[in-house]
Amino acid sequence: MDKRLSLVCSLVLGVFCVSSSVAASLCGARAAAVEFTIDASSSMGESYARPQFVNDEKEAALWGNQSTKLAYAQQFVKMAAEKINPTEEMVTGLATFMPSSQVLKTQKRTGEAFSKSLSEVKISASTQSLNNFDKKALDYFARKRKEPTTLFVITDGDIDKGSHDPAKVLQTFYQNNPKSCVHLISLAQTDSEKEVITRLRRVNACSTMATVADMMADHQKFNAMVEGNVYRNCSSQEDLEVAGIPFVKKSTTLDKKAIAVLDQVMEVIAQRPKDESMLILGWTDTEGDAAFNKRLGLQRAKVVKDYLVSKGVEDHRMAVMGGGESEKFDNTTEAGRKLNRRVDIIFGQ
Repeated sequence: MDKRLSLVCSLVLGVFCVSSSVAASLCGARAAAVEFTIDASSSMGESYARPQFVNDEKEAALWGNQSTKLAYAQQFVKMAAEKINPTEEMVTGLATFMPSSQVLKTQKRTGEAFSKSLSEVKISASTQSLNNFDKKALDYFARKRKEPTTLFVITDGDIDKGSHDPAKVLQTFYQNNPKSCVHLISLAQTDSEKEVITRLRRVNACSTMATVADMMADHQKFNAMVEGNVYRNCSSQEDLEVAGIPFVKKSTTLDKKAIAVLDQVMEVIAQRPKDESMLILGWTDTEGDAAFNKRLGLQRAKVVKDYLVSKGVEDHRMAVMGGGESEKFDNTTEAGRKLNRRVDIIFGQ
């Protein structure tokens, strides 16, 4: 099961990259622009079940004791914004759909300014059970962005009752923004709502999904989603993930693309504590035998460790593990399977 992952789109097989200019480094901004759009339909005004068990009560407390799904959606955006360097400028924006509103204009602002603006925002759930994409929402998703954009869609999945198929709405987004990517933050609670979000994730291989409950239960999952797609502070003392060292099908060989990523990993290591431990996780797609894939994932992790040792990283700092078959990306497409064939490195583990 794919647990502690994030997407570094840079250099991963050259497909579905958010921004080649930004992704040239593993640290800092992960995209040229980051937008958040929140489902504000009536169902988002309902309560949301918190997880029964959490890994760290202190980290779970960061989410607060919100009363509705919509409140948790807003808290996710606020927490994500806090990851951005306060003095660094990024193109950021916030909108809602069902009903549609441009809450914060998409423009260049510092991380501090974005957080301050978010603290003054109050979004209310619709009092009408329309659950349909209005013209403003269709225009919002169809708009051609000036920069490759990471778009977070935060929803409970109860958005398929109207005349517009939400999957086709996202298809239009990708048609007009082929270098951008949508990531889904789920507040779904019923099987039908979860199925809608699964369909949305499958629109494009680059998409990932995380539930608010899972991110509350394990703060590392929140960090993986945000550091992989918004901003990664490599000099932070917190645990850090670098994901996406690519491998070709059934292979344990480091090709030029993998080595290029690993050379950037060495730059990250130089910014981290000298005695910090690292967990190296090897993954595969779901094709073939599960037991074989478990071994293959472990072999890939060992190859990455050996390369880092050859570059001067102490052997005792690194542990390896075979994660086996990854479901982070959609295994029903070859593009998704390519992204699942990778190694991730977790610093501080």
